[in-house]
Amino acid sequence: MAHDDAAAGQLDSITDRTVDKEMDAEAAKAALLSISSAGLSEREQELAKVVVAAADVKVVQKEFEVSEEAAGQVLRENGGDLKRALRAMLEQ
Repeated sequence: MAHDDAAAGQLDSITDRTVDKEMDAEAAKAALLSISSAGLSEREQELAKVVVAAADVKVVQKEFEVSEEAAGQVLRENGGDLKRALRAMLEQ
């Protein structure tokens, strides 16, 4: 039994131990935003802040047969307003 305790002690000394830390969600969000916005123009940064509804993206995708990225972009360029985005797509 003493041999088992010694072996367990040796094993503990060589295994990696990690300590989980809780991270502040707002701090993490801010950090990710700063990383993702690095290298973007001021206009691109402003557009990235515009929140668009997933349902609106789907409508634009379906009606104009564009990619999800293109649909999201036109919505962001129009302030997340579906009606304005649809008009903008018609005028192109």
